[in-house]
Amino acid sequence: MSNSSLAASPAPASQGRSLSVMQKLLSVVALCIAFTLGVGGTAAWQLAAIGDEMEQIVSDLLPLGTGLHQVLTHQGEQTVLLERSLRLAAADQQHGQQFRDVVAELQALGPKVLREIREAEELAKQTVENALSVAERAQFERVLEG
Repeated sequence: MSNSSLAASPAPASQGRSLSVMQKLLSVVALCIAFTLGVGGTAAWQLAAIGDEMEQIVSDLLPLGTGLHQVLTHQGEQTVLLERSLRLAAADQQHGQQFRDVVAELQALGPKVLREIREAEELAKQTVENALSVAERAQFERVLEG
């Protein structure tokens, strides 16, 4: 064997497999862009799902919170009226008409508070039926029990 046959001979230059440096860089950039779009699309999809879930929660909780706020406000008014009536009852007979007016207000507020409590209970029952998770359902069932 001759040494000349073992000498490094250049490989065939191009068989369609060799890419230029520019083509390699562009393919890496295109791959990065593709991954970025994939991650961005996945993030947008997950955020949309989270937004839908939050919208469901808000649509269930906002009326319930408003109802509970009304009940608490009117119960506070009942407390004030009860204290006022007790104070007037302890006073002399000069405040008889004021006492009757306060008692009438207190009696008028009672059925209103009961109606609001029933409405809040109905909203809580609907919220339990529409609960997205077992934990959420258990929480609202606990609200109904208490």
